[in-house]
Amino acid sequence: MQQQTYSRCFLKYMHEDKAANKERLLKRAQAEAEGKTVEVKKPIVMKYGLNHITYLIEHIANFNDKYEENQKKWGGGIKEVAQRMT
Repeated sequence: MQQQTYSRCFLKYMHEDKAANKERLLKRAQAEAEGKTVEVKKPIVMKYGLNHITYLIEHIANFNDKYEENQKKWGGGIKEVAQRMT
């Protein structure tokens, strides 16, 4: 049940197949040949795969390390500042 819900939700964000990609690029080329202004929008797709997930985890870990360094440098978070003020 839950898997069906997720798969229906992600259908909108699936990658283009070769035919759809070719059609989109042909329409864009024809519009440029006619001299029309063309909006270049990259399709929104769901990214997946081991390399992408690993990159995201490393990026989040790096962000947390920088946050902790700044927290030590500036004396903690909002709760500690509020405690010092009382």
